Amino acid sequence: MPSGKFTYTNKRQHLLNIMIEPWGEDYWIPPGETFEFLPESAKDDFFFEVTDHGSYIAVYFDGDCSYTAVYHAGRKLECGHNRPPDAFKA
Repeated sequence: MPSGKFTYTNKRQHLLNIMIEPWGEDYWIPPGETFEFLPESAKDDFFFEVTDHGSYIAVYFDGDCSYTAVYHAGRKLECGHNRPPDAFKA
């Protein structure tokens, strides 16, 4: 496993959606908390790209990376962590 790691701390005053791309996984980070993003099946030929879309943050794992894991306080999180019940309703 490569040693690359990306951390993000939510400095906003509200719950924030972080989307992991290209897998389309969502993780919801409360104000003041920090999540860690770790590539789990990648070689050294990968990189992170972060885009702030205003209402959510997209973290893109590009290159030779087939999966990434998200952690909070040393605990691996599942897709949909902290997702509000009405998160994706139109």
